[in-house]
Amino acid sequence: RMEQGGWRALRFINSAIRLLVWGLLVTVVAVGVVDAALPDVATRVLDSPGLPQLARESAPYCTTTTTTTTWFHIAGGINQLFVDASSSPTVFTDIYSYNSNTNTFVRAQATLPRGVYNAQGYAYQNKMYIYSGLYSPTEYNANIIVIDFTTGLEQPRVSELVLTPAITPRQFYTGVMVDNLLYVFGGVTGDTTDTHTNTTALPDPFVSINLDTGATHVLPCESSCPSSATSLHPLMGINRESAILYVHPCIGASDNSVPPNSAQVYAYNIASEQWQTPVNMREGTPGCMGSGRVHLNKAKASIAVIGGWNTTDGSETKTAIWYFGVFPPLVTVSAVSLPYRLSNMMVAASDTDDALTVYGGATRREASGFLRSTPTAYNHGVLDLSGKSGAESVAVCPFMELCKLYDYEEHASDVLLAFTLSLIAGLSTTFGALLAFLPCIRVGYSTIGLFAYQLALCSHSLIN
Repeated sequence: RMEQGGWRALRFINSAIRLLVWGLLVTVVAVGVVDAALPDVATRVLDSPGLPQLARESAPYCTTTTTTTTWFHIAGGINQLFVDASSSPTVFTDIYSYNSNTNTFVRAQATLPRGVYNAQGYAYQNKMYIYSGLYSPTEYNANIIVIDFTTGLEQPRVSELVLTPAITPRQFYTGVMVDNLLYVFGGVTGDTTDTHTNTTALPDPFVSINLDTGATHVLPCESSCPSSATSLHPLMGINRESAILYVHPCIGASDNSVPPNSAQVYAYNIASEQWQTPVNMREGTPGCMGSGRVHLNKAKASIAVIGGWNTTDGSETKTAIWYFGVFPPLVTVSAVSLPYRLSNMMVAASDTDDALTVYGGATRREASGFLRSTPTAYNHGVLDLSGKSGAESVAVCPFMELCKLYDYEEHASDVLLAFTLSLIAGLSTTFGALLAFLPCIRVGYSTIGLFAYQLALCSHSLIN
């Protein structure tokens, strides 16, 4: 009877363990997936009250969020990005805030102290910070323009934050906020007339700026730092959980070509101030020159890169999602696309669902180099990319060192499953051997021990 009871217990435990294993498998897959809700429909909004009608591109932009509204802020910009000595472009000084919920613009009564373009905007404490950029083809903003929206969208306070010590003014750089620090990488400086042939590399391509005090710090850029320190329009993402910055150099400044290391992403450890060994991207690297970029909220350490330009087609319609929070980093071309070709546009993503809003930008024809390409049309409206059916999913590796050890390339959930099953197999082998073969153990426990040993063999089989 004891032996029959043991076999009944064995069948019961066998069923329970099978359910446990399948439950573990489902849990692993569920935990190992990041769902980045991406839009799949682009609708041009033409009836927005207060819509700026002037052709505009390459303006700084950012978003700030209240309890009910995400505001998309746009400041400055230019109506003819690439100019020669005979051109007379308009460099804007106006400030707009757009509410996608009500489809309305609010124009500020305040203006910038001078125009600005080829710069980026960053949100911090309900303020917009605009670092450097140009206000004419030969003149740079040396400091940071601060637009304080705490006094209202129509009456923001506009001031200037002086940087100490001074760093090289630049354009076509990239940056990311970490607490009160702005990390800036890449770009070029110099005269931008005559198709930018007089631009030069930076002596300080990688810097941090304290937005509370204006204090600057030149960071190391040697060995594993991107070799193309003069890169135009590089991409920078951040994994905030691991405090790692990721940089992709995008394009070289000297000949407007993609640098040889374009398949690689460079990682910088903020805590140690050290560059790590570069890693290769998965599934190729779509271009990023002249694109609109915005950090997504639902998919950690990811950036939506929209539109852009290439030498064959001119401006593009594609949307690519760069995932910097997975190992190795991944870039995917989404099914989402713009309704027409655009580059140098301004882009925002909502905090709740990553719905994308695109304003301005130009359609540029193909040319031998981006810096020689002229606009053929401008987008005067707002593009609302708010569909949800184009979701992208990528696996996340929860044990980064383990993934690196096994040169993970496919599915992070497989690594976690193999690790878990190996642990079960090892424990079951030990437990089973003790219960099944020690002479002092009773028959019922011996049966359980044999089952534990069977479970170990099953786990090893699943791993294989």
